[in-house]
Amino acid sequence: MERGPEFYALADVLVLPSFSEPWGLVVNEAMVCGLPVIVSNRAGASFDLVKNGKNGFTFNPYDWKELAELMRKFTKGEVDIKEMGYNSKEIIREYTPEKAARQMLVGIKQILGVA
Repeated sequence: MERGPEFYALADVLVLPSFSEPWGLVVNEAMVCGLPVIVSNRAGASFDLVKNGKNGFTFNPYDWKELAELMRKFTKGEVDIKEMGYNSKEIIREYTPEKAARQMLVGIKQILGVA
């Protein structure tokens, strides 16, 4: 049985510690569910979706002390989890299938030289 949002509902924050990740769709999913995110700077999504200090943080996955410090901020209440989660929902709102399709169409037209 596939499960999704109910697991995110049990979490306070998503941590994606990947050493290599072309995108990391799990970041989109967590943000839609209103979670703050801690995302490796080796994940493509980190550049577009993570606004450091606003909806989460990025980190170097080869620096475990940096990751531990970021996780500690959440466990010690040094960040506002609810506000960051709200910010995640606001940021991800711009990433719709329709907008992605429009952007792809523009790119394809540019490649083909079509107006």
